[in-house]
Amino acid sequence: MGEPAREPTPRSADGKRIILAGRTRPPGHPGGPHPRPHRRILARAARALLTLIGTLALALSGTSATSADAQGEAQGEAQGEAPAFTHEEALSSDNGYTTLEWDAERPVVVRQASTPAMSAARTIFEGTGTRLFVSGLADGDYYFTIADAAPGAAPSPPLHLAVMHQSLSRALWLTALGALVFAATVFVILRGARRER
Repeated sequence: MGEPAREPTPRSADGKRIILAGRTRPPGHPGGPHPRPHRRILARAARALLTLIGTLALALSGTSATSADAQGEAQGEAQGEAPAFTHEEALSSDNGYTTLEWDAERPVVVRQASTPAMSAARTIFEGTGTRLFVSGLADGDYYFTIADAAPGAAPSPPLHLAVMHQSLSRALWLTALGALVFAATVFVILRGARRER
């Protein structure tokens, strides 16, 4: 067997031999260390950092957009569910009282005025509920609005109530008619009892 092949002795550009110490190799020589390897490590770390920053930026922008959309939807729902009276037509009363009804799950404010413009309106109810009994109203026109109790909430369109009490003469005639019916009923009962005897 022959001797193993020896590696060629490296030489410089002018032909001089380069003395190697141990197993080291000159820069750029096959099998030797690559020039400045820390630059590649820094480049990879920089690329990884940029990728991480881009991912975080996208995630934050997506979260912000989602939060804004959710807030807009919540505001839209809140505006769409504004309290309103359930009465489809204007109200009338001949005895000076009525019952107001509405649909709402949050605290509301009910105001009363004598004009549709709700000038000099006064608050007659504030709190939770779906019904309000109003009494002691004299003859005239009354207007009611309902709104969310939150500051700045827009009120509902005014609900009209016309109060016209019965006249005294009509009340006396009805009383007399009732007394006549009562007397006739008693007479018929007493007459029937006598016949049974």
